[in-house]
Amino acid sequence: MKYPNAIRLLRRYLTGKATPHEVEKINDWYGPVQQDIPATTDLDSVEEQLWSKIQCKIVDDHKIVPLYQRPLFRVAVVVLGVMVLVTGAIFFLQRSRHLPTSSLPKVLVNDIPAPAANRAVLILANGERILLDSVTGTAAAGASLARVTNGNVAYRQIPGSKSLGPAGNNTYNTLYNPPGSKAISLSLADGTIVWLNTGSRLHYPVAMEGAERRVEVEGEAYFEVAADEHRPFVTVNLKRNVEVKVLGTYFNINTYDDEPTTNITLLQGAIRVSKDHQSVVMRPGQQARIGSRLQTIDNADVEEAIAWKNGRFLFPEGTDIQTIMRQVARWYNVKVIYAGDIQQKFGGSVSRSSNLSQVLKILEATGSVKCKMENNAIIVSP
Repeated sequence: MKYPNAIRLLRRYLTGKATPHEVEKINDWYGPVQQDIPATTDLDSVEEQLWSKIQCKIVDDHKIVPLYQRPLFRVAVVVLGVMVLVTGAIFFLQRSRHLPTSSLPKVLVNDIPAPAANRAVLILANGERILLDSVTGTAAAGASLARVTNGNVAYRQIPGSKSLGPAGNNTYNTLYNPPGSKAISLSLADGTIVWLNTGSRLHYPVAMEGAERRVEVEGEAYFEVAADEHRPFVTVNLKRNVEVKVLGTYFNINTYDDEPTTNITLLQGAIRVSKDHQSVVMRPGQQARIGSRLQTIDNADVEEAIAWKNGRFLFPEGTDIQTIMRQVARWYNVKVIYAGDIQQKFGGSVSRSSNLSQVLKILEATGSVKCKMENNAIIVSP
């Protein structure tokens, strides 16, 4: 958890354990919020409720006036402090910079809500396309496909059936989750569970028969592989010639075409990652980064790697604007245009359930970028 002192202070305030001085400081800027929000250790719940209050304070013209009357340094410290303390979702620059009054968030005329539905498409081996959210139940090549909950689906192998084609190969289906669609999970016939991020594709055998369980992935996916010591599970990306081989483990693979590297993060078990003639056996907490060569990072930020699966954007300190906007563009299904060179670095976290305007307001509050919506594009300028 970042900002531990701020989080402890927030918890002390919400549980009634803060000192009179701490209570006075918090109430001075947030207003007396304790009576509106019950004591809880669920910071995600707290931050969403408190953020609404802070957002009103920032946007409401009548409330901005007294804020401008305060010294510039105090404005910078308080506005940044509020976002760090309450939401843990602040994008920031170098600590020596202050927030000028001209960078206070502006209300965007256009807005795009976070994806509220799943628009994933199942492409059967015969070319038939099925909107996953409309699936009620079907059978294909020896396995049944059943809708579970929230658009997530599972395969159940039909006892005694075979799914091998004429050439003795498994029948393959493809699951495509387009940009602007919620993440989706798929339970494969062997019990492996795959979460597929927006703008991603999974090509997989329907019944998982044969000496190995092989799938192809484009984009980003998180795997909880069912253990089977006799049949390894192999994940490949053919475009980048990357292969991950496991027996049973939890790992995340990010291999979007527009990302500079393929990142594979191991949470549990062991995997062998191969690229061309290079290979490495990884242990939990490590990340393999594959660009022109394969390198291993110890003590990787696992929370960051699977933040998308947990419903958050999470960027470590020192993240460039291009990395941030690539995720934003995929999630909200928009284009990004840069009107100038932006060298500043950012960091922080925000809920993926936020509207696009909320994300851009937080980004603008750093005083380092301006964001403008035109049609289906975000114009980002210094």
